[in-house]
Amino acid sequence: MSKILTLSLILITLLFGSFQVLAQSEIYLFRHAEKQKDGTKDPALTEQGHQRAKWLSHWFTNKKVTAIYSSDYQRTRQTVAIIARATGLKVQLYNPEKLEELVKLINQKDGFYVVAGHSNTIPDTVQLLGGEPGKKIDDEEYDRLYQLTIKDGKIVTKRHKSSHHFKLNKKP
Repeated sequence: MSKILTLSLILITLLFGSFQVLAQSEIYLFRHAEKQKDGTKDPALTEQGHQRAKWLSHWFTNKKVTAIYSSDYQRTRQTVAIIARATGLKVQLYNPEKLEELVKLINQKDGFYVVAGHSNTIPDTVQLLGGEPGKKIDDEEYDRLYQLTIKDGKIVTKRHKSSHHFKLNKKP
């Protein structure tokens, strides 16, 4: 093999390797915001829920969001609607009974993803992505925000609490 061909192969390998190092995904997952207790299967957000959704949209300000995923429930769609408007992205719906399909979509390419789900699906999604879900999300817990950073095949899980960053205007 000629020296030029050998050198070219080495350079291509080094160049490809550098792209691997830069490859990274960030995935933010959270339960929908506070929902009305109206006895239906598909309640809307409360006023506090709308406030939390607005706060969440600020979390993603100046971030290059690749895709926004939501289950097809009013409360999850309302939670990510402001983020979608701010980024100009269309919310992509997923079936919460088929989380493996959502994980496959996210794992197809590197990017910055936002996922809204439910107390019984978000921890499972975190785990399917290779993260650490921690304890179960209680029925009255709406402020857990998971941040999964995937770089070079390593996954780091951070859990944030939105209540540490803003105060809801709760009525007495």
